[in-house]
Amino acid sequence: MKLLSKNSTKQAAAQTAAEPSSAPVARKPKLSKKKLIILCVVGALAVLLAVLAIWRVTHPEPKVDDLYTFTQVERRSITETLTGSGILEPADSYTVTTLIAEDILSAPFEDGDVVTKGDVLYELDSSNAATSIERAEIALSQTQRNYDKKLGQQANSVSVPAIPCAPIPPSRSSKTPPPS
Repeated sequence: MKLLSKNSTKQAAAQTAAEPSSAPVARKPKLSKKKLIILCVVGALAVLLAVLAIWRVTHPEPKVDDLYTFTQVERRSITETLTGSGILEPADSYTVTTLIAEDILSAPFEDGDVVTKGDVLYELDSSNAATSIERAEIALSQTQRNYDKKLGQQANSVSVPAIPCAPIPPSRSSKTPPPS
């Protein structure tokens, strides 16, 4: 720095106005790395919030009334049909078996018909069963006659009455083994 007189001060003031001064200018302090990161995050959040606000304004949520159509109840016929193919299986099915193996004479129903208790499902050829019943009845009558005959024989035979026996007293000697 120079010391100047009064005249020279005027000249110096004029000179400084004409030229930029060589004195150091106050610089902005540099941001630290941590402050720079925080500033970037805050800026990104501000941009995100702005985009979200614009989205909400341009795309409002639908109202419940817009989602459903309300109408009065009325009777109508259904005009829509559905076609398809597949296999239907019953909820309950039963296997019908018999104790005898005979020929089927008739089956008065078709597959898929609903049957109720007491309905005739099959008519079987019963000629072999009838023959078996006749044989069983003949065997029963023969057995009954044999039984009656044996019963009559026992009634005619001499019966021998049982002889009562007195009980044998136990022995007083402890050396004899008990009877086995």
